[in-house]
Amino acid sequence: MKTKQPDAFELSRSAEPPGKPGVYWVECLAGKESQKFLVYSAAPQGVNMHWISGERKTVPCFQDTTLCPGGHSEKNRKWRCYVFAYSYKRHKNVFVQLTKDAWESWLTQCREGVNLRGQTVNVHRTEKNNGRLYVEVETWRNDARKDLPLDQDVKLSLFDLWRYDPCEATSFANLGSDADEPIKVQVFKQVV
Repeated sequence: MKTKQPDAFELSRSAEPPGKPGVYWVECLAGKESQKFLVYSAAPQGVNMHWISGERKTVPCFQDTTLCPGGHSEKNRKWRCYVFAYSYKRHKNVFVQLTKDAWESWLTQCREGVNLRGQTVNVHRTEKNNGRLYVEVETWRNDARKDLPLDQDVKLSLFDLWRYDPCEATSFANLGSDADEPIKVQVFKQVV
């Protein structure tokens, strides 16, 4: 009996789309855009980064500032926070990128100590792509919604967004976030 020879032109097939484990889309809203999200995070993850204008790229700021690509500088350092959520626009889990002002606009709508998990929020950007962001809480929850997916770490998603390939020395380093930031996230309770 003859065995069938493999066809040289057979397509490589897979039921699963390619992807990187632990890497999610980072949603950065464009000008005049509004999007709705179901929040999975109990609290935001604040991260410092450096904008290198000569290369027109963002690189991580590490807690050990000697590891910062291009050197650590307070002049080009900026802070963003990320919340793991379900995007109703993309129909998938994403990280929502928020500025300090957007996070504060969200915080003013919440009681101290409230858990963000399970809230439905609308995130809006004003006219320009670098315009102001603000958050509108649509639905509040009294419980922590244990039926939702667990929160994820934003680190791998940011490395992918920034096209930053961490070397062995920085792959396990902690991303920087100021302990003295005026934004207090420690009041929120983590849900497991």
